[in-house]
Amino acid sequence: MINKRMTNRWSLMVAAHHLWANDTRWGKPEDPNEALYNAYSFTNWAVKVVGTYQAPWGIVVTPLLRHQSGDPIRRRIDVALRSGTFQYTAEGFGKYRVDNPTIIDTRLEKRFNVAAGHRIGVFFDAFNLTNSNAAEAADNVTGRRTTTVDGQRVEYPQFMRPTAILNPRVYRFGFKYDF
Repeated sequence: MINKRMTNRWSLMVAAHHLWANDTRWGKPEDPNEALYNAYSFTNWAVKVVGTYQAPWGIVVTPLLRHQSGDPIRRRIDVALRSGTFQYTAEGFGKYRVDNPTIIDTRLEKRFNVAAGHRIGVFFDAFNLTNSNAAEAADNVTGRRTTTVDGQRVEYPQFMRPTAILNPRVYRFGFKYDF
């Protein structure tokens, strides 16, 4: 982490982390499938840059940039037998990943001193400025799904279909009181 404290009306922080995971998914495997893909080995990383600039007239600008690795997933297959259905792990964990999102947020704030030690702030936040629609999670089951579009049944692949995406661009306006 690199941190430049507030001097000359600006500050900056750059942070990064890298995670190495090397474990077992199920502990002691109970069947050959679990033994084959029991390794739970992957890496995740993230980088964040945030700064603050105290502009003239009591205006404070705080941009934030984040970029991170997408979550690792493994491919599975639903297998139907006479005794029931089970999920067969076709490939190990971390073989596939969802999108690596880049997110830009910012805050603009105007501060007013109202009394000794008291301050009012009016702020405007903007989240996901680039309106990224990166997948946060995806389906890991191989197969086909069916949906109806304009009265027609449409089949599409199930594997790697996004099940959650980043929230859209969001704006927030508010007030705060410091004492």
